[in-house]
Amino acid sequence: MCTIINSLNANSGAIQAILVFVLVVITIWYASITERMKRIMGQQYKLSTRPYLYPTRVVDRTVTGCEIQLYFHMINVGNVPVEHYCEEIIIDNRDINPPKINTTTFPQQEGIMAAGYTANSPIMNNGDGLKGSIKIIFWAADSINEKYFFERKFSFIPGTRIGIESESFGKTNS
Repeated sequence: MCTIINSLNANSGAIQAILVFVLVVITIWYASITERMKRIMGQQYKLSTRPYLYPTRVVDRTVTGCEIQLYFHMINVGNVPVEHYCEEIIIDNRDINPPKINTTTFPQQEGIMAAGYTANSPIMNNGDGLKGSIKIIFWAADSINEKYFFERKFSFIPGTRIGIESESFGKTNS
């Protein structure tokens, strides 16, 4: 036992240098792990504050003579208030050009966008068979820099329902 202690005393400088080196390696490893965690948490935060406005599958329509009134139900499924407006609504290859009025929808809140369509002649069969699309532009209420769009192509099916043909979501440049 005495030999081990004498050997450690004699080589204490070298032992300290080796232990400091090991400590430096552990510190560098810990710093890199912490940096990776910081990046992941930043991405998670960015995703949690990203706006998510989704037009639900509920679309009410009423038909009176030559006019169809559509009510698109929207829900904010994100964690931040969302501002949005309807960019375009096309029915029967005709752009309705809805007014671009900004509306704010809070998290888990549902809102309604209304649009009217007037045909040249009385609309037969409740408009069944007509096709259309809607495009909505939205962004986080506190950041207008990143805007997104949601586009849905739909068709009128028998009754008062709307059939969904396709949906797309993405970032917009406008």
